[in-house]
Amino acid sequence: PLLQHQIKAQGDLTLSRYSNKFVPENLDLSLSIDDTKHSIIGSLSGQQLQAELKLNKFPRDIVSLWNNSVGDGELTTELTISGTTDEPYAKGKITTRTTYKQRPVEIDFSGILTKKLINVDNLSVRLPTPAPSKMELWASGKLDLVTNKSALDITIKNLQTKTLRELSLPVPDTLDATVVLATASLNGSLLNFPEQLNDFIDGMIKGNVDNKNTANESTNSTVNGTLEIDSHGSYQEQAFSARGKLTKNADTIVISDTTITAGSGTTELQ
Repeated sequence: PLLQHQIKAQGDLTLSRYSNKFVPENLDLSLSIDDTKHSIIGSLSGQQLQAELKLNKFPRDIVSLWNNSVGDGELTTELTISGTTDEPYAKGKITTRTTYKQRPVEIDFSGILTKKLINVDNLSVRLPTPAPSKMELWASGKLDLVTNKSALDITIKNLQTKTLRELSLPVPDTLDATVVLATASLNGSLLNFPEQLNDFIDGMIKGNVDNKNTANESTNSTVNGTLEIDSHGSYQEQAFSARGKLTKNADTIVISDTTITAGSGTTELQ
């Protein structure tokens, strides 16, 4: 990929001796790639870090040298980075248009990034689908990367199980469905949420979940909150549609205001 671009770089670099090693103390780098311009300005004093990163339509195919799951596209970002080398802290905006596992992806993010916590002011994700309208996701809140104190508000439109499989996310093998609209307020441990959701959907479809259900997992390792969903599709080649609300609190799941139609039968849960 590097040979496909015209790359020019100029700047100043100051090195200092620290713990018997030469480390960068000050960096002021301007980078031109084709007709796009980028800059990195920063300083390092001991372990104290201060930097500004500005990328304007940075070619993503260069990243594929280190991560081949990322395809072409572009990355635009304005980040202020501070803290220490062990605990960096980044605040700003990130916009990317790329492909992931051969699927076009558009992402806009604003918030704060640390090694332990991501504060999401706004996150929007768009995946073009074969359907007339693209899959869209919006989220805000915080994602705790260490403890079970995450809290996110999420809205999803036009999500297909086929898309989830293409992204290697867990989905029951015999489920083929589209989530027309879903809104959720979630809190707890969200890092393994896709696996938890897969187990719950599989159990509900097989009839293993009542209006109140006792989960096997510990309260500290699961997700709590509410989910409102409108979906349709097929399970084991039988058509169904479902619209309703689920509330989970500790080991109790309550299904309310829900209508499920499968074949010629309809079930309503109030």
